[in-house]
Amino acid sequence: MEENKELVLELIEFLSLDSKHPLQVRETALEHLAPMTTTESGRQMLKKTNLSNYLFNQLKVNSNVSSMIVKNGLTCLINLCSISDCLLQISSQEKVVSSLVENMNSSDSTIVKLSGILLNNLTHNEKGCATLLQLNEPMKKGLILSKLIEMFVFQERMEEDPHSWIASVLMNVTQLTEGRKIILDEKRGTIPLLTPFIMDQNLMRRKYILGMIKNCCFEAGSIEYLISDQVNLLVHLLMPLRAGITLNKEDVEGAFTELKNPPKSSTREKSAECRKLILKSLVMISSQKIGRQLLKDKKVYPIILSRETFEKDKEKVKKEVEKDWIKLQKQWEKEKEELD
Repeated sequence: MEENKELVLELIEFLSLDSKHPLQVRETALEHLAPMTTTESGRQMLKKTNLSNYLFNQLKVNSNVSSMIVKNGLTCLINLCSISDCLLQISSQEKVVSSLVENMNSSDSTIVKLSGILLNNLTHNEKGCATLLQLNEPMKKGLILSKLIEMFVFQERMEEDPHSWIASVLMNVTQLTEGRKIILDEKRGTIPLLTPFIMDQNLMRRKYILGMIKNCCFEAGSIEYLISDQVNLLVHLLMPLRAGITLNKEDVEGAFTELKNPPKSSTREKSAECRKLILKSLVMISSQKIGRQLLKDKKVYPIILSRETFEKDKEKVKKEVEKDWIKLQKQWEKEKEELD
């Protein structure tokens, strides 16, 4: 064991940028170290070394750092994130976050994907979210997040769509009040750019943007903005449920124009998890008087209370959504009584 530890320490020393070892030596050393991060015993051994510190400065390709080093370095850090102490250490490194964001612009899809996965890992804790949101830099707060959103919305999609990991980061940071406020800032105009991805072909984009929307619904005073014409959230949430459901004329009279006769291109949401997130958001919207009123006026209840919406889900999913479904059903019955 001691011999192995000495060998590991020697390999790590080869990674120093200050050393006179050529690039190929660093590549070989990291090739031998990376597999160790795939086992618990290996991670525990590396946790006690300065491997992470060496890797922090070698996460971007340049004349002294090859793509091989970057990929293996990112893989090592991703795996080390499974140890809470390591995750906390990595999450607090601003230079790591800035390097990862720069990597999201890389033409190498593997580097983009690995950087996205690591950003996702780092924002699973409050420290990582705070670092990415730049909460300690008032003049720059939200700048990195804006860059990621711009890439997510406008960047030309690569094969396998590695930028979809940004959606997970958005869901993670909106678990913090500060993250929700940045996303919901009307002057930034972020939410209207992101809600169309609820109908995206990529499941990751749909699922995590829906998770972000659900988180935003918890922010005080957000509902009025979210259901406004400026965002049109209800139409985006309901279209994946409306497609494929047959409703009579009475049910759609007064409904949103887009939902009366859904375009032929619209498809029903196949993911039970996504439908559950849609329902969660609708329950949050209905918790506010202004939300309940719009649900009633725009004939939303007949769509979301159709048993067709959930009847094909597995029993476990049915149980998870049943409470929310019942809440909405009771609200609709109450609204009908008031109308009568």
